[in-house]
Amino acid sequence: MTPTALDIGLALGAAQARLSLEVDEALGMLHGIALRDLALLLQLLRSPQGTASRAALSTALGLSSASLVRLCLPLEKTGLIERVPGRVGLRPAGARVAREAMVTASDATDRALGAAGAADRVRLHGLLGVVAARPATACASGVHP
Repeated sequence: MTPTALDIGLALGAAQARLSLEVDEALGMLHGIALRDLALLLQLLRSPQGTASRAALSTALGLSSASLVRLCLPLEKTGLIERVPGRVGLRPAGARVAREAMVTASDATDRALGAAGAADRVRLHGLLGVVAARPATACASGVHP
């Protein structure tokens, strides 16, 4: 039986929740951050001079401007990032935490993926890339496409 789009969406949500629990626990214990925090730190680590516009970060992370600000506040307070008008920059402590946390997150993700073999992981990565690359559609009017 072919799963419906809703079945696939629910499975994606459940998988994401499971992954977040596994990775967040490890990152929180060892580095004091969560997976969403690491995603932001890695975006900055990969950006020229470790800085990016807030608009670019919002787009890359799939967050609203307000959600990005909420994500940045604790990272700024702990000295991992700095915010200047319209931009976010990675501080040296943030770069160090990002590099160290990548190892922790990779190990935790490997545990969360369990018995999935290399071929399954390649296929899954490709399929998720297709979903992630699709532009979001807003339904502000209440009318669904």
